[in-house]
Amino acid sequence: MSYNALFLGNKSMLMKVMKKSFPELGLTSSDCVQMSPIPQSGLMGMFRKLLKEDSPSMIWSPYGGRCLQSPSLKSFST
Repeated sequence: MSYNALFLGNKSMLMKVMKKSFPELGLTSSDCVQMSPIPQSGLMGMFRKLLKEDSPSMIWSPYGGRCLQSPSLKSFST
């Protein structure tokens, strides 16, 4: 069984919360991937393009292209 979640903070903050609230899960720092935010200049460029559209929409995926590095997910790519 596995779980996916997003946490707005760094790994050490997450570990404190998880150890206090969900110690039975046994989460370790190596189970977590910390991602850096998109640079502001990149966001501004995306927003400028969106504002030119009649009905702009955006879907954000937090996975960062790393899903296929998981052996359990490789079967979905074939």
